[in-house]
Amino acid sequence: MTKDEIRRQELSNFLRTRRERLHPSAVGLLANRRRRTPGLRREEVAQLAGMSATWYTVGLSFGLCFHSVGPKPMLNRTTRMPNRRAAK
Repeated sequence: MTKDEIRRQELSNFLRTRRERLHPSAVGLLANRRRRTPGLRREEVAQLAGMSATWYTVGLSFGLCFHSVGPKPMLNRTTRMPNRRAAK
């Protein structure tokens, strides 16, 4: 595995665990009974962060989040990352 592949896998794992920790009702979304995903879905995080679901799924998978000023603060806020980690 290359360094980029490792970094993308780590980012993917991190974002998945952050999504799993957030319950839809905690961010103002309705949670229906047929939810197969623990926590928030990718599309819900994208919506809350003000980005397209495509950017969230494809853009982040290529690490594009770190090449743009906009998405990173929005994702930090959406996934409720503590400020001490968001500054890094």
